[in-house]
Amino acid sequence: MLATLLALAWSISAGLLPAAAAATLDAKIASRWTPGGYDFSRAGYAGGERPIPTLAGAKVFNVKQLGAKGNGIALDNGPVQVALRHALASRAGGVVFFPAGTYLLSQPLYANASNIVLRGAGSNKTRLVFTRSLSQVYGVQWGVDKCTGGPTALWTAGAGMIMFSGHKQAAAIKQVARVVTSKQIQPGATRLPVSTTRGIRKGQWLTLWLDDDSTASKPAEECENMKDVYNITTDSASAAVGVTSAGGAAGGSTPILQTRPLPAKLAADPFVQAALEAHTWAETEGISTVQAAAQDARFRAASGEVSAAWARAKPGTVAAWVYGNNLVDSGGAGAINGRAVRMNFRVTRVGAGFIDIDRDLIYPLKPGWKATLAEYNPGIQNSGIEGLTIAFRRSGKYEGHHSDRGYNGIHMASAANCWIRDIKVLHADNGIFVTKTDFTTVSDIVIDSADRTISDGLNVNGHHAISVVFNGQGNLVTRFEVRKRYWHDLTVSASQKLTVFSRGRGGDMNLDHHRAGPMANLFSDLNLGKGSRPWTSSGRDDRGAHSGRGTVFWNLRTDRPGQAIPLPTCDFGPLLTFAFKRHRGSTCPASQWKVTTWKPPQPTDLHLAQVALRRSAAPG
Repeated sequence: MLATLLALAWSISAGLLPAAAAATLDAKIASRWTPGGYDFSRAGYAGGERPIPTLAGAKVFNVKQLGAKGNGIALDNGPVQVALRHALASRAGGVVFFPAGTYLLSQPLYANASNIVLRGAGSNKTRLVFTRSLSQVYGVQWGVDKCTGGPTALWTAGAGMIMFSGHKQAAAIKQVARVVTSKQIQPGATRLPVSTTRGIRKGQWLTLWLDDDSTASKPAEECENMKDVYNITTDSASAAVGVTSAGGAAGGSTPILQTRPLPAKLAADPFVQAALEAHTWAETEGISTVQAAAQDARFRAASGEVSAAWARAKPGTVAAWVYGNNLVDSGGAGAINGRAVRMNFRVTRVGAGFIDIDRDLIYPLKPGWKATLAEYNPGIQNSGIEGLTIAFRRSGKYEGHHSDRGYNGIHMASAANCWIRDIKVLHADNGIFVTKTDFTTVSDIVIDSADRTISDGLNVNGHHAISVVFNGQGNLVTRFEVRKRYWHDLTVSASQKLTVFSRGRGGDMNLDHHRAGPMANLFSDLNLGKGSRPWTSSGRDDRGAHSGRGTVFWNLRTDRPGQAIPLPTCDFGPLLTFAFKRHRGSTCPASQWKVTTWKPPQPTDLHLAQVALRRSAAPG
């Protein structure tokens, strides 16, 4: 027995086995205020390791020096596009600088390179006013939802008038190894046994994908793929733009779709591609042809939903684990997309048949799961948008759910270590999209609008205010204000994880969990405003419960001191944590929630407290 213990001690000291008693810094941070919780301290630009850069060595291209007027009267498309082309061509990186003024633009701005910044003189000094929507720019409004056969707005889930995208670069992914184990590796592990270490080096960033039958492509998933989207064409004889009536009789019967393939030129455009890709990954719901006709003809409509029965993934599968081992609805086949359950980390050691990683594993690795390691390739890095107001001229009333005309502000896609800061977005269908993006900071944001509501009693001014979705990790949205009601004020979906929304407020804000397995996110130090709809969420019903496991809601409150925050319904998600000064409603023991009372000396913002703890424990 003594010999066995001595051998075990030697193995631990030699680094061959983990020392179970030695908690990692990640584990200490995660459990300090939320036992069994997660470490959110690495959210934001560069995982919180470095401040957002100024790109001091990059070339600066002043749009006024290139001929822009900035007087709010003349269109400034030409000089602005020239400045952007120069910045993209600069090897040292480029800054497109907008001095104080109002710049009228009718064309979107697109960047697909690292080390590019669009910079204004400050959101109170520099205004970009767009005179057209994306549907007007491209002449495309409706597509066909291939799941329902009904129309859906092309611009409802992606693309913005300012878009930074590394999609093409990120598509080139090289797999390097598999994690091989006959026993389950628990969350918290920092050592991974691998099939090969060839080509893996210390300091390298890798991505781990987890897949099995529950995440494989299924007919329902293929149904969503809108690469073959059809555009609804206009019948000049019809009073309803984009649809014709069966038989063509005036005042006639139910409208039908008249379709044609999306033209190749448009299909190749990066803005249209972003919109199509968003539909491929999003949990969109179509609307009826009658509703589309009403929107086009009368500039208003209602929304529609796709319904599905409550489902359980096969026990032991990836999808079942994400949803708390089926404590709640884990969705139908393909509820979680392939390669969506993923984690990014840096290699700290390469050994004989193993690698060590710089952070605790947040997933278990079970025999039978396909655990693939690939080179981390985020697309673009170190690019940002800052110091600007983005406004839309004559965007009109918001017509209804999934009817977006493409008055969209910013879209950051397939990126890492980027930023969007000191930004106002006014009169938009969608404010800010952040998709397939990691370790990016969105800060000092105002989303506001003139009254765009229609007389339907819902009082919403647009679709998404701030949406952080699709497989991302460790993003930070902080110091923000959503002044008007949107269908979805803050959104997470599709395996978004370790993302933080903090120190923000809204007029009547909701925290939209849009299904497909978002998990382990943090909503901290938020003022919900009126507080009438904090849990109003959407997403296709066959995509599982709204939230996966491990999300934390910390110190939420309303404008009314002492008002109790209602808890969501028990099917909202499993293994959730709620810490409010006052709450009401069921604490849902069957869903294994942790519901506590927040009060000093507990930290006001859990994220800042975790960051401070990490920095105080850092060597040196």
